[in-house]
Amino acid sequence: MKISLNNRERLANEIVNGAVIIHGNNSVYRNNDVGYPFRQDSNFHYLTEWPEPDAHAVIVIKDSKPDLYMFVQDRNLEMETWDGKRIGQEGALEKYNATKAYSFNDYQKELGNLLEGITDVSVSYTHLRA
Repeated sequence: MKISLNNRERLANEIVNGAVIIHGNNSVYRNNDVGYPFRQDSNFHYLTEWPEPDAHAVIVIKDSKPDLYMFVQDRNLEMETWDGKRIGQEGALEKYNATKAYSFNDYQKELGNLLEGITDVSVSYTHLRA
């Protein structure tokens, strides 16, 4: 069993009913074409183990059962030529135990649907994007 799955179950036992929204780190560049090595936000990694930049996670907890909804970068063969293979939505489902995975670009559109009827929401903001 994945470590993050155990971590989400422990979190769900504490929260019982509610939701947690966390954001992954983004890539940081020194100049136009040279980036710093990517390091995922610790809280995001703890609950998802997701290794790629530009991702969001919504953990919906009902009766101490967590469901992980991921918003991740789309597969893009042209960009993958330069930046390496992306895991994509399929990988989020198969390898990271997501209940459902969406495109990173659909975050604002889908967030309201995921949180419908939930009154207790915790949000982790660990960085600001310019």
